[in-house]
Amino acid sequence: MNYTMKKSIINQITNRIKELKDQRNWSWEKLAYSAGVSKSAICQIKNEQNLPSISTLLKICVALEMSPSEFFDFNLDLDKL
Repeated sequence: MNYTMKKSIINQITNRIKELKDQRNWSWEKLAYSAGVSKSAICQIKNEQNLPSISTLLKICVALEMSPSEFFDFNLDLDKL
């Protein structure tokens, strides 16, 4: 995976997490607490420094009361890849 593709995927996943947390009027700190994930892990996601691990993403889904398939129910913009 090239750098541009990775950055695009990170951006789209981060935007999805932000959209879902904002729908609940949650701060990033509230998301970290509710998901049982460290603030530093959430900060790396928020700042698009890293993709969340599968484990972290599953914890975020549980906190947001949704399945992973519901989380990924958005149009991944393949034109940006």
